Amino acid sequence: MTVRVAFIEGRVLDYRVPFLAALRARVDGLGVFAWDISSATRGALGRVDIEVHALKHVSFKRTWRHPVGFAEPLPLVIALGISSALASYRPTVVVSGDLGLRTMAAARYCRRDAVPFVLWIRMSEHSERGRSRAQQFTRPVILQRASRMIVNGASGRDYLRSLGAQPNRIKVVHQALNPAAVASAGERCPITGPTQLLAIGRLVQSKGLHLLFDSLNSLPRDRWRLTVAGDGYFRHDLEQQAQRYELPVEFVGMQPPGELARLLGNSDFLVHPSLSDEWALVVGEALASGVPVLGSVYAQAVTELVRDNVNGWTFSPDDRHDVVHAVDWATGVDLVRWRELSAAACASAEHLRPDIIADSFAHVLHEAADERRTADGKR
Repeated sequence: MTVRVAFIEGRVLDYRVPFLAALRARVDGLGVFAWDISSATRGALGRVDIEVHALKHVSFKRTWRHPVGFAEPLPLVIALGISSALASYRPTVVVSGDLGLRTMAAARYCRRDAVPFVLWIRMSEHSERGRSRAQQFTRPVILQRASRMIVNGASGRDYLRSLGAQPNRIKVVHQALNPAAVASAGERCPITGPTQLLAIGRLVQSKGLHLLFDSLNSLPRDRWRLTVAGDGYFRHDLEQQAQRYELPVEFVGMQPPGELARLLGNSDFLVHPSLSDEWALVVGEALASGVPVLGSVYAQAVTELVRDNVNGWTFSPDDRHDVVHAVDWATGVDLVRWRELSAAACASAEHLRPDIIADSFAHVLHEAADERRTADGKR
């Protein structure tokens, strides 16, 4: 059966291109439907024969308040014309990446035209705490309409099971890393002197850097240095906090993938103190670079990939003692042990290459298409 995939997303950023390109090589056709996609990303997808369809939309201001104690702007975006766009493309499988309004529209189209419907649910039990009653009501209904569900990790699987999803319909597929952001592990070496820590990500409350700074304030300044790569509305507050505490922290702003690879190559540990992440791509990219990770248990990539004293250390970012213990452990690692951690880090991320992840993803899509063909044959 021809597998012609419609991929419905909200935003498509450049780090998705390697995965989508690998997926395109494994299906007969791939169309991406999104309302937020840059011209550069659109061009990159076009060069690997992926059709891009811009969706019209309306948005409304909204604030996400998580029980762990942070709040962030999270607009409600309503895509328009999904059914007509899908009808024009004529997919044989539809993939949608959330449990919201756009997915409900896609589910209606699939039900009407008997098209297999696959959900790519990038959620965890922790990330979904505190969701509204409306979401708690509608999500089980959406899940019932999916022939297959793909999740990032065990926590995502358990969350869907708590909503009534059938376990045999759920497949765990980790998220692919961006090879352009990965340092060459064979060429890198640890830096002598203070332990070089690196944090990468949006500078927003949910990334937990303010709590990390509180914890670092109790550690000797001569044992570590921290580079922060990223930007966001919270940057000014973080810069002021670091200055007030007189922390050895350098802010370098948002960086392209190649520069992130260079920063990883010059770092001893990645530190990721997130208060909520349904995955966290940078964790896999650091591990693939041979950089051990100090990671928050609230990031699903950490709980899936990082093992204490094997390829890094895990901690609760809202527990100061736990954070201090993790950083203190890292600053006490000698060269021989660091090299062992680095080798283990590389090994733990080998399966995150886009081609390997695309194989697993495409297998689910082909299963959904074959199931529909078998059902049609029995009628």
